Amino acid sequence: KGVPDSIREAFQNSDRKLAFSPPTDEAAIISTFGEKLSYSGKEESGFERGMKFSSEKEIQVYSIGGGIVSEIGESSQYGNYIKISHGDKIESIYGGCTKIYVESLEKVKKGQLIASVSPENNGFLSFELWVDGEIANPASYIQF
Repeated sequence: KGVPDSIREAFQNSDRKLAFSPPTDEAAIISTFGEKLSYSGKEESGFERGMKFSSEKEIQVYSIGGGIVSEIGESSQYGNYIKISHGDKIESIYGGCTKIYVESLEKVKKGQLIASVSPENNGFLSFELWVDGEIANPASYIQF
């Protein structure tokens, strides 16, 4: 009673942070949710909708939490991608995958290897988190 909404939301999200883990090695982060910075050497502006990861070595991609692979595909926005439904209207998207190790409708566990991204051809892992049909800041749900 009398607890500000911002504090109540922080406590609710702190429980969710325990439920999710990073999609890959934290050292590979090159941009985070918010204002887009240049990571390719070109002038860029705009908004980073999720997180980007890159490495000189192959990036191993892990499911951030348990769920079901709801979609595997290819698009101009994501390249080869995996979408996982985690329940409670939470979905994660992993784009830029070079190799995919799961199948559509497969159940996955938190921390399960689901894909890899090759450093060749400027390989980047694009990661997005969607909550209630809207893009969300992954740092609000994942402890990095």
